[in-house]
Amino acid sequence: WRAKVPGILGASVSRDPDHADRVHDLRLFANHDAYLKHTDKSDDALTAAMGVWFANYDTSRPFIGEIYAPDPNDERLHKSSVTSSPAPPIGLTSFRLGAPEMLGPIPTGEQRKA
Repeated sequence: WRAKVPGILGASVSRDPDHADRVHDLRLFANHDAYLKHTDKSDDALTAAMGVWFANYDTSRPFIGEIYAPDPNDERLHKSSVTSSPAPPIGLTSFRLGAPEMLGPIPTGEQRKA
């Protein structure tokens, strides 16, 4: 991905060692454009590998976690780019990039020293 789509900072997908039905999917993008371009299906080998991975997802259970995006309600964020099977229910906590509540309170210098 990184070589083909500038702005992809990192991606990791792994199974939780303590919960066989839990997957950790972390993707970091420099901007929304990079996110949209990472779903390009022109890489046949990558698209096939992702299809095999997603075929093992239990789509009867919701995806849960967090999403940080310019517009967390953007429909493109809530459907699969790899498979045409019905998307699982989404249980994501959404944060709008740049919104004041995105990071929560940031400690002042005095609070950091304590």
